[in-house]
Amino acid sequence: MAEAAGMYIYGRRPVEEALRREGRVQKVYVLHGSGVEESVRQAARRAHVPCVALDRQRFAQHVRALGVDIRSTQGVLALMAPIPPATLERLVTGAPAGTIGLLVALDGIEDPQNLGAIARCAEAAGAHGIVLPRHHSAPITPAALKASAGALASLPVAVVPNLAFALRTLQEQGWWVVGTAPDGEHLYCEELYDRPIVLVIGNEHRGMRPGIRSLCDIVVRIPLRGRVTSLNAAAATAVVLFEIQRQRYYREQLAVHSTEDPYVSD
Repeated sequence: MAEAAGMYIYGRRPVEEALRREGRVQKVYVLHGSGVEESVRQAARRAHVPCVALDRQRFAQHVRALGVDIRSTQGVLALMAPIPPATLERLVTGAPAGTIGLLVALDGIEDPQNLGAIARCAEAAGAHGIVLPRHHSAPITPAALKASAGALASLPVAVVPNLAFALRTLQEQGWWVVGTAPDGEHLYCEELYDRPIVLVIGNEHRGMRPGIRSLCDIVVRIPLRGRVTSLNAAAATAVVLFEIQRQRYYREQLAVHSTEDPYVSD
């Protein structure tokens, strides 16, 4: 495609979510006669983005170039401006004032859909960015963007040449590296998250590499009570991230009420 320098996303919800964000969508294509055509047109109009209706043959040509099933697009494609890479420094300083830093580092996630799902969880939980190794990592593809429901279009992603070096750099700046593993020495729900955290999620099958695990300040586990023996990477990410935010929110509320009521003490 002549516009291949950009990145395509597909699916009604990811495209509409991307249109709500400033300046990233350059053009929208809809399959003429599809059930979502009008709602997407309206979203594109509100965002002042051109929207082109294509017949099935021309739409299918675009889809084939992406290597995806036309049914998975829901009749909607959008051309995005290339996602500018973030630096590790930007991630470190990117937390809003008054919040404690929270990053997610991925050690060997291979499936683009898992990458997207993890990004969706991270963005929803208020993480400030994602750290990816340059090698042995899923790329940001249209499938990843779709699975992220637009999160990868807004959440800063730093691609680093050496994940171990990046984690050590964060530690030197006061960050705590928290790994995840089925045999972690701490429960994920222990009171552990009162400082800037970078949560490390390992490979879907092998977990964290030994060298990365050895860098972790702590490794947490999620106890499972059913018959299944593991959670997928995105589910594990969500469980731990929202526990981190639960603990932080609780401490914030406790601090507020402690200042309001002189009879409340630690």
